[in-house]
Amino acid sequence: MIKLFCGPESAEKTDLILKMISDSCARAIDASKDKDTTSRNALSETAPRRGCLIVPEQQAVIWETRLAKSVPPESALVLDVVSFTRLANLVKRRFGGLSFNSAGRVDRVLLMWKAIASVAPLLRVFGNEKNSARTVKIMQEALDELRRGGVGAEDAARLSDVFSAEEATASLSDRLHDISLVMAEYESFDDPGAEPEHLLDTLRRRDFFSGYDVYVDSFYSLTAVEEKIVREIIRQSDNFTMTFTCPAGGEVPPHLGVAYRFFRSVKEFAARCGDVEINEITPDASTPSAYLRDHLWDFSAEPMRGEKDFVSFVRCADRYDEAQAALCRVRELVCGGAGYSDIAIIAPDVLT
Repeated sequence: MIKLFCGPESAEKTDLILKMISDSCARAIDASKDKDTTSRNALSETAPRRGCLIVPEQQAVIWETRLAKSVPPESALVLDVVSFTRLANLVKRRFGGLSFNSAGRVDRVLLMWKAIASVAPLLRVFGNEKNSARTVKIMQEALDELRRGGVGAEDAARLSDVFSAEEATASLSDRLHDISLVMAEYESFDDPGAEPEHLLDTLRRRDFFSGYDVYVDSFYSLTAVEEKIVREIIRQSDNFTMTFTCPAGGEVPPHLGVAYRFFRSVKEFAARCGDVEINEITPDASTPSAYLRDHLWDFSAEPMRGEKDFVSFVRCADRYDEAQAALCRVRELVCGGAGYSDIAIIAPDVLT
């Protein structure tokens, strides 16, 4: 069964996912006990790991803390909380590959320099700068960005041909031509740093998620490779659940446009794999945060009236005073029992 939950971040949605994960863990533990593996050690050795929660790297500790308070201790034996990086490690532990070489920053720079030097005579823009550290850096960043978007060397070459027809885009065409040649040469070295691609290749060849209940939460979007990995998970897993921060349909606010396109992409693929259940969770609309969410783009909305203590204004002499005031407030909240993860600081540029 494939379940997709839409709606803004809320306690209701979090509680629902926690309840579903708890039920999955209970089923897995009960199934293991039915096989006369009632001891903790036997359960650890023989029971299939039936639950997997995939979240962004920065959310993993938060979710592990939530689950520790919500599910019994035995659930740790049948549940994994992972990011895509940790998922790759989990897959390697079953199918092998932990000894696969990892390229560090210096290794990747050397590979890029070698790739540029190999095709330098054919380059239109970067041929005379093959030994430039700046060229290596620019090309590395361009290739990383294109690979995250699922654009390969052949795609870049085709785009170069398209743009070459117009004089106004001739310069772009030349740069894409160079990028396509360098990318093809670079990929021929089998860059060991491309871990998501190796994970995707493994999942296409091996069935890892059979027997799993998989939950994907807290993502606003995915890279092209991560989205392909999710498609493989949908295809393999027994039950798949994913949450989205956008509405399921109707009028979509501008700031949720990316999340909604992400939801539609997953929904369309999931429909080809099985029955899809789409639910929209509407949190309590009476809270100040809900009012702000619902009227963020409604410039004619009435202001909230009455005595409120959730907003305060502080006049500061300069940005340094602003930073000092914010830090004092953070210290006050933490001393009052709040966690640092409960506090967000929003600024135009946190570095200044």
